[in-house]
Amino acid sequence: MIEPIVLYSLVFGISITCLIMAMITFSYRRLLKKFYEIWKDEEGVKNARSTANEIVNQANIAASKILADSNIFSESQKGMLSQNLDRAVNVEVSNFETMLTQIKEESRKALLTEISKVSANFSSELKEEFLKAEKDAQVYKKMMIDRVDRSINKVIMEVCQNVISKRLNIEEQDELVISELTEAKKRNAI
Repeated sequence: MIEPIVLYSLVFGISITCLIMAMITFSYRRLLKKFYEIWKDEEGVKNARSTANEIVNQANIAASKILADSNIFSESQKGMLSQNLDRAVNVEVSNFETMLTQIKEESRKALLTEISKVSANFSSELKEEFLKAEKDAQVYKKMMIDRVDRSINKVIMEVCQNVISKRLNIEEQDELVISELTEAKKRNAI
C-alpha cells in the first residue's frame, strides 16, 4: 500500500507538471498569435504592393493614351514622362521591398525574443519545481527515519521489560530476546 505522503507528493508533482504544461501551452499560443498578426501584416503589404503596381500600370496606360491622343507633347517629352513614371514605379517597388524586408526581420527578432523568454521561464520554473520535490523527499525521508527509530526504541523497551521481569541464565536470556524480537517482527513493529 502506498503511504499517504508519497501519494500526496505524487499528486502534487503531477499537478505542478500539469500547471507548467498549461503555462507553456498558453505562452506558445500567444506566440503563435503574434506570429499570425505579423504574417497578416506581411500579406497586407504584398496586397498593397500589387495594388500599387496595378494603379501605376493603369496610370501609365492612361498617360500613354493621353499622350498618344494629344499633339501638345513632343516625343522627347513623352519619353521623359515615361522615364519619370518608370523611376517612380521603381522607387515605390524598392520602398515596398525595403519595408517588407524590415517587417520580416522585425518579426523574426520578435519570434526569437518570445522563444527565449518562454525557454527561460520554463527552465527557471522547472528548476524551482525540482528543488521543491527534492525538499519534499528529504522531509519524507526524515519522517520515515524518525518513525523507524521510534519503532525500534519501542521494541527494545518491550524486550527489555520482558527480559528484566524474569530471572534467567544467559542462554535462556538469549532465547527470550530472540523470541521477543521474532514476536515483534510478526506484529510488524520492526
